[in-house]
Amino acid sequence: MRAKRSLGQNFLTNQKVASDMVSALGLGRGEVALEVGPGKGILTRALLARGVRVIAFEKDTVLAGFLAETLSGDITNGMLTLINDDIFNLPLYTKHAAGKPFSGPYTVAANIPYNITGSFLRFLFSLSPQPLRAVLMLERHVAERIAQDQKESILSISVKVYGTPRYLKSVSRGNFIPKPRVDSAVISIDGISRNFFRSIDEKKFFSLVRKGFAHKRKKLSKNLGVEEALLLSCGLPTNARAENLSADMWACVYKKIYE
Repeated sequence: MRAKRSLGQNFLTNQKVASDMVSALGLGRGEVALEVGPGKGILTRALLARGVRVIAFEKDTVLAGFLAETLSGDITNGMLTLINDDIFNLPLYTKHAAGKPFSGPYTVAANIPYNITGSFLRFLFSLSPQPLRAVLMLERHVAERIAQDQKESILSISVKVYGTPRYLKSVSRGNFIPKPRVDSAVISIDGISRNFFRSIDEKKFFSLVRKGFAHKRKKLSKNLGVEEALLLSCGLPTNARAENLSADMWACVYKKIYE
């Protein structure tokens, strides 16, 4: 498994970190994990050792060849499905017979290039069927913004409307070869679903959130162009800023504006 950066690939070497990620997935024997970016397979092996069926997407042809050779037995016995392709092409595989493993419950384990974290998260939550849970290796400050900061951001709200993020552990740069320039962290996102949007238009909601965060120093009422009474009706102070609102508070503001 690797923490990818724009300057190259950094491979996780700490087996304990891989084992902790597997434990966080909470999978039993025969259950399915979709692994993104297995690299040299440290997490893949930890999953297989637990009896988990792994579907691994590896974009790098050389690494995919290495995994195909070193884990050939697991491929032969059906415990590992190795796909040499970009994870964003996953929908192509779910539309034919080869995509049958995705028809039931599954979880996601991912260590993606950090410069596509936002686009990957949007892709993750758009999957159908959605995963039950995801355990992700992210750049540490991004993980903190999502799961630890008291002030919300567009990124943290974009995660919390689909699931519950938890900061699991920090992973220092010394746990990778070659050593990356930044520290990493592992988070889980539990209870992934689209229930939040049962009565809310997704596009309108995110347009509203972006508008609210457009000028961070301005009060939310100014950014949204609404009366302060509307905020009061949602239990918010008149001087509230976008960073003060939880996902449920945003839902209230949305409904007051659009309903």
